[in-house]
Amino acid sequence: MKIFAAGIACMMSSVALLGADVPIANPSFESGGKVPDSWQIKGVAVLDQEEKIDGKQSLKLTRDSVTLPETEASSDKFKVEKGIYEISGAMKSDLYTQDLSFNAALTIVFFDSNAKEVEKRTVIYLCGKNAWKIFKERIQCPDKADKAKLSLVINKTHGSVWLDNLKISYLGKASSDSSCRIVFKSSNLGFMFLPDEAPIILMNVESEEPLPESSMDFTWELCDYWGETFCAPQTEKLSSNGKNPKGLIVYSATFDLKPLSPKIGPYYEIKTSIPLENGKMLKDKMSFAILPEAETFKHDPMDIPFGAHTWNATVYEYFPLSARLGLRRCLTFWMYPKEAPYEPKYDEGYAYDSRLGWPAKFKMLPYGALYPAMDNEHYKISPYSEESLRSGVRQSIEKYRSKGLWAFQIGNEPPFWDLEKVKDDVNTYRIVYEEIKKVDPTVVAIGSAIGPSEEFFKAGFQAYQDVYNVHAYSDLGELRNAMAKYKELFAKYGGKKPIWSTEIGSKSQGLTRHEIAKDIVKKAVCFFADGGEYFTWFATGGMPDPDGKRTGTYSDSMDLFAAKYNMHLPRIDAIAYYHLINSMCDKKFVKEIQDTSGVSEFLFKNKKGNCLAVLWNTKSTADICLDLPDVSEVQIKYLDGRNIKTNAAGKGVNIRVGEDPVFVLFDGSESLPDKINLKPSVKTATLPVCLVQGSLSEIAIRTEAGEERTPVLSGPFQFEIYPGEKMKFPDGSSEIFYKFKTPESCNAQSVSFRASLDGEKDKGATELLIRIPVKNKISFELNPVAAAGNKPAVELTLSNNSAKKETLKYSIEISDEIPMAKGTFNLQTAAPSKAFFKDSASGEVSLNPSEIKKIILPLENTDRMTIYRVKTTIYDSSGNMIVKTRSFGGFAKVAKAKSEIVIDGNLDKPDWKGATSYAIEEERQVFVVYPEKYKWTGPENLSGKMKLLWDEKYLYVAVEVTDDKFVNPKQDDQMWNQDGLQFLFDPYRKEEEKKGRYDYSMGLGQKGPQAWCHLSADAGTQAGEIKDIKIAVKRLDENNGNVVYEVAIPWARIAPFKPAPGMNLGMSMIINEDDGPGRSSFMGWFSGVHLKEVNLVGDLVLGE
Repeated sequence: MKIFAAGIACMMSSVALLGADVPIANPSFESGGKVPDSWQIKGVAVLDQEEKIDGKQSLKLTRDSVTLPETEASSDKFKVEKGIYEISGAMKSDLYTQDLSFNAALTIVFFDSNAKEVEKRTVIYLCGKNAWKIFKERIQCPDKADKAKLSLVINKTHGSVWLDNLKISYLGKASSDSSCRIVFKSSNLGFMFLPDEAPIILMNVESEEPLPESSMDFTWELCDYWGETFCAPQTEKLSSNGKNPKGLIVYSATFDLKPLSPKIGPYYEIKTSIPLENGKMLKDKMSFAILPEAETFKHDPMDIPFGAHTWNATVYEYFPLSARLGLRRCLTFWMYPKEAPYEPKYDEGYAYDSRLGWPAKFKMLPYGALYPAMDNEHYKISPYSEESLRSGVRQSIEKYRSKGLWAFQIGNEPPFWDLEKVKDDVNTYRIVYEEIKKVDPTVVAIGSAIGPSEEFFKAGFQAYQDVYNVHAYSDLGELRNAMAKYKELFAKYGGKKPIWSTEIGSKSQGLTRHEIAKDIVKKAVCFFADGGEYFTWFATGGMPDPDGKRTGTYSDSMDLFAAKYNMHLPRIDAIAYYHLINSMCDKKFVKEIQDTSGVSEFLFKNKKGNCLAVLWNTKSTADICLDLPDVSEVQIKYLDGRNIKTNAAGKGVNIRVGEDPVFVLFDGSESLPDKINLKPSVKTATLPVCLVQGSLSEIAIRTEAGEERTPVLSGPFQFEIYPGEKMKFPDGSSEIFYKFKTPESCNAQSVSFRASLDGEKDKGATELLIRIPVKNKISFELNPVAAAGNKPAVELTLSNNSAKKETLKYSIEISDEIPMAKGTFNLQTAAPSKAFFKDSASGEVSLNPSEIKKIILPLENTDRMTIYRVKTTIYDSSGNMIVKTRSFGGFAKVAKAKSEIVIDGNLDKPDWKGATSYAIEEERQVFVVYPEKYKWTGPENLSGKMKLLWDEKYLYVAVEVTDDKFVNPKQDDQMWNQDGLQFLFDPYRKEEEKKGRYDYSMGLGQKGPQAWCHLSADAGTQAGEIKDIKIAVKRLDENNGNVVYEVAIPWARIAPFKPAPGMNLGMSMIINEDDGPGRSSFMGWFSGVHLKEVNLVGDLVLGE
């Protein structure tokens, strides 16, 4: 392994060599008092001896909030060679952020032998405030690269960023299998075929070396998002196809999908497996759909309330991909010179195409994101004069209004913390707005993306826009709170106008595409329900990615299309968005129904009487009847695009409603019921919790009295479902039992079944889509337990899910440990564990069919504030191996309360007296946010004792805090920024896939005792003020901050976690310290609250 020092912040003191012994001109910053001359600095950069993760000092960049100067540190260029590089280090930030584009980023930039930039790759980026974050990224050097440089830059925002321990290691040439790549192509951009097109896909395997003859025969499968297959594995043959322009050997195969009869509407995946040498397999997948031309093209673009936006609105692919989804209005980048005559020039070539030509080609109307106004927003001294603003806007309208330009967005995410700058910004809006209205009153002035900011309302910006503009990347609850906040500000300051959004998105990185698809639909539907009139999801995508370097980045995670190798594959969220856009089309919001069962229904309707009902369940899954008086034809669409037409027969349709939104389209009904009908005539009676490979299962469907028909149950193509056995009950109802066997070859995550009846005469229809997870034959869990005397232990639960006896071998080892230091856990400092198992942690177990066995393994020599990573390996009777690793820490037993706990701040109750106390009093538990402002001097400065209890209704937390000063000037979403408590809960502690986490802050603020949810892990538990959390705050001494917090958190606020003895909940709790102004430090029982990282929480174990 060849290693060289890249030079930024605390590295090796010597200069290392790379490749052909070319010296790297990047000396270490570990010595000396200033940045070396071999680094180019823009803005303010210093060596910081106070903030470092190791060594003596780190590099610190700071950007001023007023002038926002260009701020960057770039190394000299160094020699590189073809192969893989590993870049590692640590980064910390304290930045203002509105969304992910407000960040600090470390990049590596590659250049060819002519010093032309070949490629730029992001190594790490940080948004907002972050403690030291360890990173390690592997990056392949581009073929044409000759040199490279490292660059640390602050983008769009202000604040500081630190970089430490940066190292680059050359790992050598790429492995043989990584020298191959698969590229899928079709004549249809975006792989969204029209129904009358032949769905033909070309697959090219591009390889640096010739493939063996044994690789020519391969298999592929057609399946859905969850892996359910629609046909038997298909075989195909690769054929040699010469070389591509890069000199790679190409092997090709063609998939003609027509014989497999893929349906119109659903999202599909093709999974390929190509055998390589040494038993390796080259696996990949692609996606496609067959979709009609967008329904929205039958309407005026101004009647369609959806817009398009992407990272670079000048790339060609952005426009046809957006249009294919049905988007009819699109953002474009609009600029003109600062100097006279201020003329915009978009009359020919690329400049014309990317603003006006391509939108016209794809029947979209463009609006301009007005960069001159944005420049004025983000610089203290406005670069554009009033004359230039007015003249540029006037000429833009005069020249291009007739060519489709219909609106301007007159700003974007301005800083609101500088009140003088706010006044300047409002003046910019006034100038632009007045000129727009003077030249052409029909041109729409879309407000700057400010959101419900009281600072701008106070400054009077309401008058200078036709529509407000909100950008939102938080969860659904925060979006709905923002829309409600507008109503409050309208009532207080006036200026009520329509609310639009030119950017709404998700913090997508780390989330599944399924979760993002749900998020799109729910945010769009609720945005319209709350009064929004124009919705834009960010981002369509379409960005160039010829070498697949964007894959896995935060920008890629936000795109509806996967751009890898410029394929632009549609993701399931793109298909869900297509169906939402074209189902809603020109329909307007009518009403919202929220049922206590968790079912939400939103009704939309157009002037012709075409209706759309969107339903989902925030709590669980329920079978309901959607009553549809006088309605006949109904179309039901699901999130992945599968759709069914049925006849409601003037009655309604029984449907199954869960977390995934369901679209129901119908015509006519003048009046729909205002209540959800929870008594369908047909519903599921019993369902298996999961299916097991090779095992027999049963689904029971119940029909109520009066419904004599027997529903048809259909399932995956390879499942044989036996005829239903009907059992009739005295009350006239019946249950039909359908048995089936799950094939041994079924490797899907889950599979779907459909129970259906078409409507006839006076009886409604039934369409129940039933999704059931699939399990392997053998499964296991490793969970923490509080053993005898509250000593830590783990419990291995082994399950034989099959119908045959299995003999298993297990082995458990503590891989490493991460001790707490400086109030957090540095995962990079993991070391061999000092803890050990008291008894043997390996053995052999025989399990009869469906048998479960539990083995408790006590731990010795553990530390109460250390995280332990434990690896479990299981072998079944066939020699198949399953390996899992999970973290443990704290092993806090939560005693069950024996009597009712009254929340009054008094801890002299018997239950509290008997509860275990967890001390928060050591220096290692202190995290200092501002070292220059705060120093912990001991437990009398800040410390606490935490106790825990539970019952069927609540998790109880009591914390007695010792503090030298009590400061509580905040309220609402700023409760974290003062004295008080803050929690991070992981309700999915036992799960490998995390779907979310909870972040709660609470204490005594300016509104009295208050709790606020910043992040929610469950759709039924929205963010914002939480009034059903009970809080008592008892001051012990008015002369200091000594205080008792007693809190009761309803279990519904930690859903989907279900309390029961032995259950494991992840939790961190910190005591926030505000010695003015704002939070300067905190102490914690475990950590991660400030980072929202659930891998740093401790374990609560509910006791008997």
